[in-house]
Amino acid sequence: MKIATFIALTLSFFVCNAQSDISKNIEVKKESSCYSIDNNIIFSMTYKLYNKSNSNIWLWIDNDHFSEVSDSARIKGYFVHKKEGSDASLYQIGMDRNIEIFIPKIFDTFIKCILPKENFTLQITSKDSISESTKQEIFKYLDKHIVSYKEKYLLKYIPFLNKMNPMVFFKEEFISLDIDMLMQCSTQK
Repeated sequence: MKIATFIALTLSFFVCNAQSDISKNIEVKKESSCYSIDNNIIFSMTYKLYNKSNSNIWLWIDNDHFSEVSDSARIKGYFVHKKEGSDASLYQIGMDRNIEIFIPKIFDTFIKCILPKENFTLQITSKDSISESTKQEIFKYLDKHIVSYKEKYLLKYIPFLNKMNPMVFFKEEFISLDIDMLMQCSTQK
């Protein structure tokens, strides 16, 4: 019994250590603004992730509730398990050398690498004013559902990550999401 307790405590230390290590390496900046285009006001929220480490950081947005799941299960769940209605996992798609066109699907096949000292921005836009409570709800949702790991840690579970077809990795420094679509997707699961 003592050995099992020791092993459980040791494993929980490493899991917690891996998760807290990431928070030390990513700086998050949250802002909101608005602008006008031909007398039409556009409201915007910006969620900027800055990699302040010397390692590549990989991230994705996971709509599943994974607070009780280990890092290995979370990583394998995103890369290796087939998503509902899909014929292949993200890993299977990424290992296919014949991909000509790939459109990442947020929550299922979106993966981004942030290089050291670089950033990645999610911009949420709306034609309607965004209340302060909605802003806080969206920022809280992103805090909870953006998953990030250092590359060397991710390679423990997905050893051929760097051999995947580069077509599957999101290349841009930002992505724009419509608030209505984001709110709809976040409430579906």
